[in-house]
Amino acid sequence: MDSDQGAALGRRVASALAGRLAAVMARLERRLSPPPAPPQAVGRILVLCEGNLCRSPFAEELLRARLEPRGLVIESAGLSARRGSPAPPLALAAAAQHGISLEAHRSRPLTAAMVEAADWILVMDLDQRRRLLAAHRQAAGKVELLARYDPDRRASPEIVDPMFGGAELFGRVYARIEAAVDGLADVLAAGGRGGAGAPRRAEASRR
Repeated sequence: MDSDQGAALGRRVASALAGRLAAVMARLERRLSPPPAPPQAVGRILVLCEGNLCRSPFAEELLRARLEPRGLVIESAGLSARRGSPAPPLALAAAAQHGISLEAHRSRPLTAAMVEAADWILVMDLDQRRRLLAAHRQAAGKVELLARYDPDRRASPEIVDPMFGGAELFGRVYARIEAAVDGLADVLAAGGRGGAGAPRRAEASRR
């Protein structure tokens, strides 16, 4: 191995270790602190995942059902999405079990205009937050992990991608998203104060 290869390997190892440390610290912060308050005067919420096929469209529809009557605009997109792809069959089936239809959904790639227009941006994991902030500096101060609003303080601050899993994984992920969305709705209903528990329906969906 020459010096350049050794340096490249060292950078990859350092990056991997930094990512693991960030995940550990985020989990610890989640256990020790209440859900973060949203930015002031939230009128438009943008939900992101990778392909805008499974997690973010489901979260978008749940948030729309909970928050649109309050006048909030909810939309979703993907950091690496192609335009116009439908939700996969497993996503359709899992969403239907929660009373949500994704039949009309078509994926959208994230744009700078979406980031600029959003008052609050919810992502699924730490890597997405890092990439979003690296590519769009204007997102600073308005990005949060959706899972931080899950009332189960022991759970991970990240929501895994079920895309290549089976129906069981989709079911667990969608139950987790619903719990987080209900917790977030409680925070907003309380005027941005953290610590409110999720409605019973979210807990029931886990059983």
